[in-house]
Amino acid sequence: LLGKNHPTVQKCLSFAAIATVADVMPLIGENRWIVKNGLESMTTAGGRTKGLEALIILNGLEVAINEDNLGYKIAPCLNAPGRLYDDGATKSYKLLVCDSSPDEAMDMAREIVADNELRKVKKDEGVAKLEENILKHGLSDDVPLVIYEHGLEEGLVGLYAGHFAEELKRPCIVFTDSAVDGILKGSARSYGDVHLKHLLDNNSELIYKYGGHKGAA
Repeated sequence: LLGKNHPTVQKCLSFAAIATVADVMPLIGENRWIVKNGLESMTTAGGRTKGLEALIILNGLEVAINEDNLGYKIAPCLNAPGRLYDDGATKSYKLLVCDSSPDEAMDMAREIVADNELRKVKKDEGVAKLEENILKHGLSDDVPLVIYEHGLEEGLVGLYAGHFAEELKRPCIVFTDSAVDGILKGSARSYGDVHLKHLLDNNSELIYKYGGHKGAA
């Protein structure tokens, strides 16, 4: 839409590549093109803002960056503030669009990396709670694993679902309380060839509102 020669198109392509990997999209067709070209773009000065550059440097990715780095280093940092704070996503947005002062960008990036470390601590605490829950209620053999835990932070339930999907090798849905009485809020991650969106479509009468794709919902 912007055209090849627009001054921000390479930076937008880098952001699109991060978003495609972060949202667990299949890397085929158009998605593969976006990620392949976005990775090439973000290794150049014209393909990254000062904010993105600072985040790349703090994660030790100046020399080489690939889709695994996006999924396991860059994306978790950008997601962390939004998982921890009500307006946290604004912090990540401000970092990404920061393109004037390298020092300001580095300060913002350090804060977001610190948020990600806090997110890791909170994730470990939640995983321990859920492991107790699984053991207490005999859920270890459930496929898919569907689990409710009171008091989890809404922003972290997707991380818990991903953790147990990988650890137990099955699709997992983790629910916790929402701000609305009588409604639980959940996040799901798939495993193997199970298509999560199709599973949810087949049980839509049980669900107030939902969305997603094969791998995440």
